[in-house]
Amino acid sequence: RGFSLFSDPQLPEKNLKQIKRGETTRFRSTFHFDLIKEKKLFETRREGKVMLDVQITPMIHGRHQVTGYLVHVTDITKEVQAQEELINQKLLLNRLLETIPSPVFYKDNTGRYMFFNNAFEKFVGLTKEEITGKTVHDFAPKSHADFYRENDIELLNTPKSVSYESRVRLSDGLLRDVIFSKASLLDQNDDIQGVIGIITDVSDIKKAEEEIREKEAYIRTILDNLPIGVAVNSMGPHIGFSYHNKNFLKIFRIPEAALMEPENIWDYIYEDPQLRDEMKRRAMEDYASGDLSRMHWDDIPITRKGEETSYVSAMSIPIPSSNLLISTVWDVTARKNFEFELRKTNQILEGMLDGIPDIIGIQNPDHSLIRYNKAGYEILGLSHEEIAGKPCYSLIGRTKPCEICASTRAMHSKKIVTVEKYVPELKRHLICRSNPILDDDGNVQIIVEQLTDITSRKQMEEAINQTNQKLRFLTGLTRHDILNILNAIYYYHELALSDDDPEKSREYIMKAEEAANRIEATIGFTREYEDFGVASSGWQSVYSIIESAKREVNAGSIVISNYISPSLEVFVDPIIRKVFSTLLENAVRHGITITSIRFSAIEKDNDLVIVCEDDGVGIPVENKMQIFGMGYGNHTGIGLFLAREILSIPVFQ
Repeated sequence: RGFSLFSDPQLPEKNLKQIKRGETTRFRSTFHFDLIKEKKLFETRREGKVMLDVQITPMIHGRHQVTGYLVHVTDITKEVQAQEELINQKLLLNRLLETIPSPVFYKDNTGRYMFFNNAFEKFVGLTKEEITGKTVHDFAPKSHADFYRENDIELLNTPKSVSYESRVRLSDGLLRDVIFSKASLLDQNDDIQGVIGIITDVSDIKKAEEEIREKEAYIRTILDNLPIGVAVNSMGPHIGFSYHNKNFLKIFRIPEAALMEPENIWDYIYEDPQLRDEMKRRAMEDYASGDLSRMHWDDIPITRKGEETSYVSAMSIPIPSSNLLISTVWDVTARKNFEFELRKTNQILEGMLDGIPDIIGIQNPDHSLIRYNKAGYEILGLSHEEIAGKPCYSLIGRTKPCEICASTRAMHSKKIVTVEKYVPELKRHLICRSNPILDDDGNVQIIVEQLTDITSRKQMEEAINQTNQKLRFLTGLTRHDILNILNAIYYYHELALSDDDPEKSREYIMKAEEAANRIEATIGFTREYEDFGVASSGWQSVYSIIESAKREVNAGSIVISNYISPSLEVFVDPIIRKVFSTLLENAVRHGITITSIRFSAIEKDNDLVIVCEDDGVGIPVENKMQIFGMGYGNHTGIGLFLAREILSIPVFQ
C-alpha cells in the first residue's frame, strides 16, 4: 500500500518511458527485498531476491486518458535458474566435448550431423558449417557411407549400442585404424531421437600391438632356438607352465605331457625317489628364501632306467609382481664327461709324474714354482704349500738364479736345454733338463724342469775309474814280475851252461826251477783275479764269506773262530773272499807259534770294522806298514799288497 510504480528503483528506464507514453511494456527484473526494506518502500517479511516477469498495461479511458495500470507479475525464479543451469550444463558439455581428443558426433533421425566437436571437424577435414546438416554420404566414400548408414538405421530402429572397427582415410591422406562406438539417443520418453557416437583412433595402438606381436614372435623364435631350455612356470609344489621351448623337454628328457600334469612333474624329471625328494625340498626352500643366488642348481643327475645318466644345471628368476618364474636349464653332460676325462688324465699324469724317480718341477718364467712331483717333495723334504710361488733357487738358500741355469737358457732360446752341474748346497750332481711350454703367440707360458740325480752315477764312474786303474796296475804288476823272473831263469840258464863244475851247474838249474815255480804261482794268482769285476756286486754275509775262505786254507791244528753275526751283510764284489783267504794264509804261514785265529766285527759311527787277529809271533812294529808293500815277504810278496788294493777300491768301502 502506498507503493508507487513510478518510484520503483528496479524498473528499467526504457520500460518506464513506455509506461509514461501509455504503452504496454514487459520486462524481466530482479526484485531485491532487502533493497525494498532499505528504502522503506513498503513493508515485507521476505528476504533475498526473486526473478520476475512483469507486464504493465495502461488502462485508457476514452482515447487518451490513462485511468490506471494493469500489472501482471510472474515469479520466474525457478525457471530462470533452470535455464541458467541448462546453459551451464550445455557450456560444460561443450567444453568437455572439445577437450575430448576423439571425434564425437550426433546425428538426427534423418542421418544429418547436428552436433560434433572440433576433433570431428579435423577428422573429416571440414568446417562446422560444411558439416552441419550434412549426411555421411556427403563426404565419405559410398561403400563406407552405406555401411555406416546401415548401422545407424539399426540403432534408429532398436535402442542399443554398437562398436566396430574400420579403416578410414583422413583429411591428411593417411589411412588410420579407428573404432566407431555408437548408441541410440533416447529422450525422456525413451523415444529414439538420433545417434551419438565417438571415433577412437587405434592406429598407434594397432601399431604398438603389431610391434609387440613382432617382438613376441622374435623373442619366441629366439627362445625356441636357444640351445638351452626355457620355461615360464608357476612357483610351488604343483608347477603350471605357461610357456616352454622344445629344449626344455629335451634337456630334462621328459614328454610334453609331463607339463600338463603339475602334480606329477617332479616324478617325470627325477626317476630316483631319493633325488626327487631332495631336489623338491631344496627348490621349495630356495624359492621361499627369495635369495636369487640360491635359485641356481649345478650338475643335477638326470637318470633314466636303461639309459646313460645326463647332467644338467638349472636357474630360476622370479618375475616381479607375479607368482611366475623364468626357468632355464642347460645340458652340462659334455662338461661333466670332460671333467671326468680331465680328472682321469690328471690322475694318469699325476701317476706318471709321481712314478718318475727324478725331480719334476713346473715353474713360471720368473722361476716361481707351481708344483713338484712326489719325488721332488720327498727329496727336498718340503710340501706343496711350502714351495708354491717361491723362486726355485730360494729353496737352496740362494737369492738369485744359478749361473748355470737350464730354465733361464730355455726361456731365452724357447727350446729344450740340458745342462749338467754340481749343486754344493745339496751335495749332488744333477742333470737339469728344461722344456719351455709356449702359448699360441710363441711366448713361454711355463717351464717343465727335470732334475736327474747322477751323484751315485758319478761316484760309480769314479769308482770304476779307480778300479780300472788298479786292475791295470795289477795286470802290469804281474807282467812285470813274470818278466823279471824270466830274466832270472835266463841268467841261471846261461850260468849253468857256461860253468864246467857240475855241482855249480846243478845249483844254477835248481835256482832256475825255483824261479819257474814262482812264475807258476804268479800265474795261479792271476787266474784267481781274472774274474774280478765280472760278477756283479751285491749284499753278502760276512760270516759266510769267512767260512768259505776257511775251506781254502790248510790250517792244520790252528783253530779259526768266526764271531761275526750271520745276519751282518756288506755290499761287495765276490772277490772279497780272496782278502780273507789271504789273511788266513799269511797268518798260518808266518805265525810260527800260532794256535788260533779270530774274526769279529765292530760298528763305529757309520762304519763297520772287521777285525782279524791271531796269537802267533806277531810282526815287529817297524815292519807293520811294510808287509802291505809290493814284493815284501818270503813268499810271492804280493798277497797282502793285493788284499789292501782290493779293499781300497771304492765299491767295497
